[in-house]
Amino acid sequence: MISSNGLLALPILAALYLSLDSVLLGRVGQHTNRVLAGLIVLQALPLLSYKSLMAGAATWLLPGLDGGLFQSLTPPLGLSVMTFQAISYSVDSHRKQVPTGSFLHFGVYMSFFPHLAAGPILRASDFIGQLMERRTVDQEDVRAGLWRIFKGLFKKLVLADLIARAGVTPVFTDPQAFSSGEILIATLAFTFQIYLDFSAYTDVVIGCARLLGLKLPENFDRPYQASSIAEYWRRWHMSLSAWVGQYVYRPLGGNRVVRWKVYRNVRISIVLSTFCFMGSCTGRLSAYTAGCESRRPGSNGPKNTQPRPGPAAGC
Repeated sequence: MISSNGLLALPILAALYLSLDSVLLGRVGQHTNRVLAGLIVLQALPLLSYKSLMAGAATWLLPGLDGGLFQSLTPPLGLSVMTFQAISYSVDSHRKQVPTGSFLHFGVYMSFFPHLAAGPILRASDFIGQLMERRTVDQEDVRAGLWRIFKGLFKKLVLADLIARAGVTPVFTDPQAFSSGEILIATLAFTFQIYLDFSAYTDVVIGCARLLGLKLPENFDRPYQASSIAEYWRRWHMSLSAWVGQYVYRPLGGNRVVRWKVYRNVRISIVLSTFCFMGSCTGRLSAYTAGCESRRPGSNGPKNTQPRPGPAAGC
């Protein structure tokens, strides 16, 4: 396996440290917006490069190249979340909304370990503002944090894993042995398992942060109870939706521009959100099918291994 964590994370860290230096943006004067745009491109480049390699861009550009070389890349831990937070820091710094340029606060913001794998995505101005406040962990923080962690573990270890063992894994392992109705039920069960996995991880993350006296944004609000597609998107991966609105939709003009530009802004926002959502779910499904494939009779993979896809990042 090729480890890509350091390779793809270093450009983000380098670009971020440049972007948090307010002197850099202050010296370029009227070219500040261009410098900011360049920093954002540099920060997004590792994630876009990795996604392109996984999608087969290298073999498309170079037909004779062995695509398996790039498929063996280990997914960089937290690359998507780090990328979104990198851009958030750069833009918030440019807007002078980050209360400090301290490298220590920047380092904590970028490396805050509980949420790196799957969010929620933190906004620089909000999180660093909390770091700068004098805070104490009281009994309410401990009680709320431990309860949230317990709830997340119950969702994952009891509900999600039970659904996987009872209704998803057997069907995904050998779908030909089941009827179309049973396959449909297993597919629906898998959607609930995905939600329980993601929301359970978020519960544990929010609980751990609360034990440290920090309050992180919510990421899920019972999305399957939504009455419309629009409401569903507002309830699922809420921090990603907020990020897209804050750093994509509104900077493009939001709904304050002519009608055709409003439609353009909405389309760009939906495409980006869908790309991130489908990327996480595709990764989850691929991990599941790979695990189930290894359990098929005659395969060389381990037979007693329960496919347990880990949490995927927002993108």
